[in-house]
Amino acid sequence: MNWKTCILFLWFPTTVLSEEAHSLGPPKYFHVSEELETALILDWNSRYITEGRDNLSGEGIWGSTVEAILGSFEFAGWIGASDGARYEELNLFSAYHFEAAGLNWYASYNHLQFLSDESRDNEIGLGVETPELPGGFVAAIDWYYSVASRGSFLSATLAREFEFGQKGTLTPALICGRNDGYISDGHNGANHVALQLAASYEANERVTLSAYVEQSFAIQSAPGQFAGDASLSDIFYGGVAISIAGW
Repeated sequence: MNWKTCILFLWFPTTVLSEEAHSLGPPKYFHVSEELETALILDWNSRYITEGRDNLSGEGIWGSTVEAILGSFEFAGWIGASDGARYEELNLFSAYHFEAAGLNWYASYNHLQFLSDESRDNEIGLGVETPELPGGFVAAIDWYYSVASRGSFLSATLAREFEFGQKGTLTPALICGRNDGYISDGHNGANHVALQLAASYEANERVTLSAYVEQSFAIQSAPGQFAGDASLSDIFYGGVAISIAGW
């Protein structure tokens, strides 16, 4: 899977709201680029699901990302707005990618601004990805720490890409999440597991179309004991995106 295809799959929001949000993450299958590469990504998600939680009570969210890669460095900006709730969020993201012990790593920093209530947060992240495993699977672990909540969240992913013709891909994935104070009013420990199916199609050298559906299953949700678990439930949702490279 090349970067232009994979970034669409991983750019859909995968984390939280208010002072505990984290919407940007580095693309998997990162490649070093000696020349500046850029992309504009426009996406829509039927719900804003992050850390297994429905952050906007069933409302969807639109997003746009501007991304640049030069050498081992990656820079991106993402802004999202709900199409049914009063909510806007801005992320400014940077990451450095490197190889060590036969694995692909990244270290990241993300500045978040929640324009709806004028709150902010800063996050640091660390991630690792395996090379292709037997059977064509790829495993990854992503960890990030929130300064505002003084807690972290860890996500583990196992994915397998299937190619269709010269331009199409279909990628099923299993995703597991663990909260350690990142969602300050939610329970700590494993909080959700999800099954995702993503598809992409390279319309031409610059334009890639993608879509996904996901079923998230809550683990040990206890809204009566933890207020943050009120939005942690079994949820089905999906989204679509278009990426324009070299815009």
